[in-house]
Amino acid sequence: LVTPGGLGGASLRFIITLPTLFAASLAALACTLLSPCANCEVRTLRIGQGLLIGLLVWTVLAIALIPGSSSGSMFLRIGLFSIPVFVALTDRPGPKTLATALAIVWGVNTLYAVFDIASGRQVVGLAGNRNWMASATIALLPWAWIGIRCLLGGWKNGRKGERMGENENVECSSHGATAPHPILSHTLSFFPISRWMSAPILLTTVLAFVVAWFGHSRAVWVVLVAYLVFHVLLRRLGTIARLLLATTLIAAALTAILRSSQIRESVVGENDIRPQLWESTLALIVDHPVAGVGPGRFRAVFPDYRSDEQMRSNKAGSVNDHPHNEILNIAAELGILPALLLCALFLPLAARAPASATGRAAHFTAFMVVGHAMLDKTLVQQPTALAGLVCLGVCWRLILTRWNRAGEDDAVLDSQGESLRIQRTRTIAFCAVLLAVVLIGAREFRGTLQLRKGLFAEHNGN
Repeated sequence: LVTPGGLGGASLRFIITLPTLFAASLAALACTLLSPCANCEVRTLRIGQGLLIGLLVWTVLAIALIPGSSSGSMFLRIGLFSIPVFVALTDRPGPKTLATALAIVWGVNTLYAVFDIASGRQVVGLAGNRNWMASATIALLPWAWIGIRCLLGGWKNGRKGERMGENENVECSSHGATAPHPILSHTLSFFPISRWMSAPILLTTVLAFVVAWFGHSRAVWVVLVAYLVFHVLLRRLGTIARLLLATTLIAAALTAILRSSQIRESVVGENDIRPQLWESTLALIVDHPVAGVGPGRFRAVFPDYRSDEQMRSNKAGSVNDHPHNEILNIAAELGILPALLLCALFLPLAARAPASATGRAAHFTAFMVVGHAMLDKTLVQQPTALAGLVCLGVCWRLILTRWNRAGEDDAVLDSQGESLRIQRTRTIAFCAVLLAVVLIGAREFRGTLQLRKGLFAEHNGN
């Protein structure tokens, strides 16, 4: 962290891994099941809790019935659901807290990427991979804009303790200007930016696009263009119309790419591993449609489904840990039903962006990360995974807030009225989560140290 890229131009680089997503998934699951509702009606909370309990039972049965399944991978897969549900239903951060945190992540990731560019190394930033780095740089860019506006103009209506969703129009004050839309060129047409703020915002935008360009990630630009088309050019279309149009275009593109080798080579390139991965993964799903192959078993089962074309490829032949599409990954490991639930969880991304600054930024970040996850592994790698899942939960929270305002007949559970038994149970659950995270974290840390020792030995010819 202190010396990004290593010391003195060393040719060896080491990444210490910690179970961040595992910890967040486990904590979000415990909090959602044991905490009162903060942002929704009691009925909505019960639906969210029922969804997580059903997934937990489903995956536990899969582990019990399918030998070789991993309990750690089970919580990672559940985290795709538990983290957004937790943020949407029971989390209570203020909008300023979220904006500050994600702006800092963007700044550190971009700083590391600049170090990589200056040292002549592959540009990987905090993510450890050029594709995920480019995704984080573009997806978190609106939070950098909001951070600049709040730093220079102050935080308007951001009262201490205020929950996001209570005031959707929380903005950064800038002489009466509203907060920016994630697409700067589109934004300038409908809100004013003071001249003294335009320079740093423009600078961060140029820096982000330069860093992303060094990432050489085609998928990031494809997803960005898709956002521009569906949420800028076609923003007047209804949610259902945009959803149908997107589904039709994606289905037509995938059919053409998978069925025609000529179209595949001209569109995605001859050496692209994804069409081969998707084709083989679909064959695996057809053979295991109900419960999948079990959490964490994709790596063990997938080699039997690799096609001859994939085996002949220098790049695709060794890729067997993830199908580079999160929906296919869930369908392969947990079955088709959880994959359909994941698709339903992504539905807010087809709706219009919210009116507030944080709402628009969260919508853009979630769209970029989830869209890239259909072509890569951004929902299982950091920092994109947690940022995308949290922002997806924010999108759901704003939707639930509007629903609550539309119908105020149902009672909302008051956190002040929770019983002492619930408080004690939650404390025990937090201690169990902390213990699990420490144990798994220590194991991960020891593993990376052993890898570091082995790489040093190999580098020294031993």
